[in-house]
Amino acid sequence: MFEGIKSAIHWRFAKKLRNSNPDRAARHLVLAATGRGADVSRARRAAGFLVADKRYSDARTICREHISSGDPSGFWRHYESFVDELASSCRQQEVSGSKIKIALFNDTDFRVNIGCRLTSQGLKQQILDAFPAAEITSIGFNFAAFRKEFPKSTSAGGYELSDIETRLSTAYGEGAVDHITAADFVILQPEGSLDHRTTAEGLATFFTPILTARKLGKPFAVLNGTIPIYEGERSDYLKGLFGELGHVAARDEISAEYYGIEFLADAAFLRISP
Repeated sequence: MFEGIKSAIHWRFAKKLRNSNPDRAARHLVLAATGRGADVSRARRAAGFLVADKRYSDARTICREHISSGDPSGFWRHYESFVDELASSCRQQEVSGSKIKIALFNDTDFRVNIGCRLTSQGLKQQILDAFPAAEITSIGFNFAAFRKEFPKSTSAGGYELSDIETRLSTAYGEGAVDHITAADFVILQPEGSLDHRTTAEGLATFFTPILTARKLGKPFAVLNGTIPIYEGERSDYLKGLFGELGHVAARDEISAEYYGIEFLADAAFLRISP
């Protein structure tokens, strides 16, 4: 019981200090997640916080502690491989002297789900096979942006770059515009992020990286994802958008035929695990 109380105290300190003193917060997160009284769900959240802050060594410490305790479900062994791959990717970007900069939006390699990771890893490997010296900047998607309301509709057309950038920053972070400006090529990977609940305005928000790239005259492509078959307003919007863009592929033949776009099999099939 006492160990559980200690873990809870470290957890409270970590949450309080995370913004003001990230180093101390990280130490408290590790202590909250590795003590004998550590709650499993809390340990997973702690590791997630550390990964989000790119503190991969601390996240790995949590993984190793729980692996040594048995790890009957195999979760921590899987999560450790996730942390190791993120750390490796980060090191490669730091040492890259590339002249080719590629902005990859909705890179799902930063999610724990193994399918999300394999899909993105396969795509990034193909990019590096084509451009060995490429520097890939990975940008994740904020799903809360699907529920965000904006003053002006962009799914109906007639929008300005400023209208797109507001949505872009909400969906992909404040640095998203700068990533596109600095990139030589912009890729949006739908992966499995779109579903039957996504509204027309949600679709407009999701595709803002490509809308921005087109406005700025940057080469772009949409590929390696599922495009659900919608009806009515959403179908009309996507068919019109894809017809204008011209560089769009779906990872299933049915959607590709429905929208009149290219078919490219999921890049996950290209990822050969050790």
